[in-house]
Amino acid sequence: MEENTLIPFDKEAHQKNNEPQLNAILEGNPIPTFVVNTAGRITHWNHACELLTNVLQAEIIGTDKHRVLFYNEYREVLADFIARGASEAELSIRHDGKYRRSALIQGGYEGEAFFPKIGDNGKWLFYTAAPVKDRYGKIVGAIETIQDTTRQKEMIRALEEHKNELNEKSNYLEKVNLALKAALDNREIEKRAVEVHLLANLKRLVFPYLDALGKCKVGMDARAYVNIINTNLSDIVSRISTTVISKYINFTPAEIRVADFIREGKNTKEIAELLGVSPSSVKWHRKNIRKKLELTNKALNLYTYLNSLGE
Repeated sequence: MEENTLIPFDKEAHQKNNEPQLNAILEGNPIPTFVVNTAGRITHWNHACELLTNVLQAEIIGTDKHRVLFYNEYREVLADFIARGASEAELSIRHDGKYRRSALIQGGYEGEAFFPKIGDNGKWLFYTAAPVKDRYGKIVGAIETIQDTTRQKEMIRALEEHKNELNEKSNYLEKVNLALKAALDNREIEKRAVEVHLLANLKRLVFPYLDALGKCKVGMDARAYVNIINTNLSDIVSRISTTVISKYINFTPAEIRVADFIREGKNTKEIAELLGVSPSSVKWHRKNIRKKLELTNKALNLYTYLNSLGE
């Protein structure tokens, strides 16, 4: 029986034999990928990288041109730091904290930034770098992948702009609704003021003379017309002479407005702003309203009392 012989491992031959396979894997990768050695020189630069940067393999392999390709000045990329075993403190200082540890790759880091020199108008790139180790665990370089996230960023920005636009329109519509409500409320108050004014004038300036005319010696035809006028006016008065309006009969137009705002639950400051007067003026009107409603020195809340009158 022949003895088993131990064939020594030829590291250089192994690497040489596997180099074409590695190149094929990288070339077939649709994600832009490059590899740097510990000296900071590019050893691999796949076709996807060529398309992203418009730099051919022949122009960059064996050089450190990638350090000026992505930045406006000569500067190490994430893979360079990892390849030469830089500390995380140095990495944080040189990369302005625009990176984080990879959750998937041991010893890997990732980040995202805008690169003005890439493409016609610059591009947002998400990049991940990880160490490349030999069979003994020693770092011999680093590999970095790049993903163009410009379109995602533009979509997010467009969504944010659309969201802000919708918020602005929503706020505008809310203000318009509040303005319309205030206008309708004011219109209702003005209508009430007109009705009260009309009712007061009828009772003060018309009905007394109709009563006097009814007592005069007039012909049957004239008396019939007086009765018709009286009936029609009484019908008009009955339509607008509700409990609240009858209580408002001696109010001034300003007091009518203040009373209606009080019924709506507005406080003195709010009423003053709505009417464009000082709070002291509103307080004066409130005092006169209580006096005309015979509420002076009575422990009755004006808001509660006015709302108890009903419509």
